[in-house]
Amino acid sequence: MLRIPTFLLCLSLTLSAVSSAFAASEADLASHPVYSKYQFGREGKVADFGTQPMAVPIGVISAVMQHDQILKKALTDRGWEFRIHDFLKGPDINFFLQRGDIDLAAAGDLPTITFAASHDITVVVLAKQGFSAIVSKKFSRLEELKGKRISVTLNGTAHYGLLVALKNVGLKETDVTLVPLENNEVGEALVKGRVDAFAAWEPVLSNTLRTHPEFKVMQRFLNNSYLYFSRDFLKNNPETAELLIAAYLRALRWMRQDDANLMRAVEWNLASSEKLLGKPSGLSVQDVAKITTVDILKIAHAPVVPRQDLSNNGSIRRAFTFLKEQGKIPANIPWEKIAASFDRTLIDKVLADPNKYQLLQFNYEK
Repeated sequence: MLRIPTFLLCLSLTLSAVSSAFAASEADLASHPVYSKYQFGREGKVADFGTQPMAVPIGVISAVMQHDQILKKALTDRGWEFRIHDFLKGPDINFFLQRGDIDLAAAGDLPTITFAASHDITVVVLAKQGFSAIVSKKFSRLEELKGKRISVTLNGTAHYGLLVALKNVGLKETDVTLVPLENNEVGEALVKGRVDAFAAWEPVLSNTLRTHPEFKVMQRFLNNSYLYFSRDFLKNNPETAELLIAAYLRALRWMRQDDANLMRAVEWNLASSEKLLGKPSGLSVQDVAKITTVDILKIAHAPVVPRQDLSNNGSIRRAFTFLKEQGKIPANIPWEKIAASFDRTLIDKVLADPNKYQLLQFNYEK
């Protein structure tokens, strides 16, 4: 009889439990008024990309990829189709990824790391390196938030930063009352006096501070976002994955080439946001363009995940340890599972052959 090592059996049972709990907690997403209308290509040669138009620069880059005629032709020549599906936050994308509807996703550090703990994904690209923040009107010190109400998108990147900030001043998550809202709603809750503070990522953060100068930032925190594939998709369709990574790199180079290109990309992004929300996002074109420049276009020319981030004292390892302490990742999930989810091989291969992957050629539809 085949004997399964106790460690592997325990890990397998844990992952199954996490997956089941995840599906149960997000079950209503299947009937979401927008998401339920999406047509996923489970059975055909379709690459489904889950992204967030209300998260910058992720939403801007994906909007450019959606208009990439070089990508479209390369996929069509191979009998493939590319579909982009817009979501409000990373945990929503992960729900559909774990169902097998999504093949490629873009999300922040907390949803990426926690999902990697319970599912098989491969993180291939750094999609953002920027800041989220905690904002209040009446308070300036984090200690003052004890017993107060804070609006935040649960299990998103701002939630992670909030937990770290609270711990640093001796507070726990249970010492405050979290008010779960979508990221585009957290600032309005403070405007209307429903909460005492909010935690948010860009561009909602900058937009709220610009329209309400009386608000003050209590603390900023660095966060990253990543692009990742379902490991099965990557294993079974490596050439298609390479084309998608090439389109990602091409989008960055095209926006760097000319400010007019960047503004065009922002306009595409805001159109996607409006379609998702069913109303204008209210975001500033200038804010979105500035954040895109600072958070991705001005960082390293090749958006690879730095190797030091995966070192013993690296940011990803520290986040993993912290999230385990907070109970966001089961205690028996080993660090090696997370580390194995990050792989630079694909992007290194594409970067090494710019002519083959047409990294310096541009053709975007109007």
